[in-house]
Amino acid sequence: MGFFGKLFGGGGPPKPPRWGAPFETLARFDVFLEWLQEDLENRGIPQLSKVLRAGGFIVKLPKKNVTLMLDVLARACAGTDDPIAWSQALDAYLTERIGGPRLGEAGPVVLRAPPSAPAASAAAPSFEGIRDQLKVQLYGPAGLASLGFNIDELVSRTLATGLTALVVWDKGGSEQVIPARFAEAWGQSPAQLVNLGLSNVRRTEQVETQVVDAAPGLVGNLIVGPGHYVAAWALGLTPPEGTTWPQGVLLALPSRQSALYHPVDGPAALQAYGWLAGVARKLHDEYDDPISDQVWWLRGDKLLPMPSRIVPDANGQPRLELSPPAEFAILFGGLAALTSEREPEAST
Repeated sequence: MGFFGKLFGGGGPPKPPRWGAPFETLARFDVFLEWLQEDLENRGIPQLSKVLRAGGFIVKLPKKNVTLMLDVLARACAGTDDPIAWSQALDAYLTERIGGPRLGEAGPVVLRAPPSAPAASAAAPSFEGIRDQLKVQLYGPAGLASLGFNIDELVSRTLATGLTALVVWDKGGSEQVIPARFAEAWGQSPAQLVNLGLSNVRRTEQVETQVVDAAPGLVGNLIVGPGHYVAAWALGLTPPEGTTWPQGVLLALPSRQSALYHPVDGPAALQAYGWLAGVARKLHDEYDDPISDQVWWLRGDKLLPMPSRIVPDANGQPRLELSPPAEFAILFGGLAALTSEREPEAST
């Protein structure tokens, strides 16, 4: 089974999978899937049918890999049965994601530039003039180091070990970091600006939550969106109307463009912990803007790390070892450790 089949479930469902729901009937979906497989092969991007059915696949480019999720394409194509229209939609999607409609024609993928810094002599702009454009981007240690800034001189906040919220000025296509001296000139504390930035992200960003088949008997939630603030948006997760999350949620933040979660609502959370840890590691390696390969326990506005690591089993094969904190173990009758899970396989 391919990469996304391993992560989000596979097999032959009796109706379209969740990502293909816009096609309404299995017959229409199967026609589309057969067309998609053939069309991708003609473009030099062959994929197994079972991998496509799982809802996503990876395109290997010379310098990086790009993960493609098919729900976007399904929504664009489901309104018609015309293969020409489908092909045009696929042209646009592939051009946006990999730089061209065919693998042989794809140019280098243009990555979003990292935030810049204002000149050392620049005066602070009007706070009222830019307050609605202040947002938060999340960074892990490696991403933060790659920026080359002295974090102590910027407006930021450590949310948990290995996770930093950096306040940026979103200029519409580019970002600029906020020096601490700007905050002082505005009479704003870093905590106030981080809270404002998270509020602006929640107010302005367009995201979609998809229910995904995580494992037999287990469903999870995937948050995706077109911008680079999806992970920050996920920090404000709230339960659906009429429900509560008294014990919070388990949250994975593999990149700034994605997040995954599962409520801590009973024994299923134990299985979800392993699923999230495996997915976080895989997606963290595939996205061009990685944040963390770890899982977090979000309770209110507190983030508690849920560690995991890859260790060899008795046969020398990699296994995913989970090490929940004591607070989490207590919820499940004093469970001290979870059974390790074999590391998910990469697609072929």
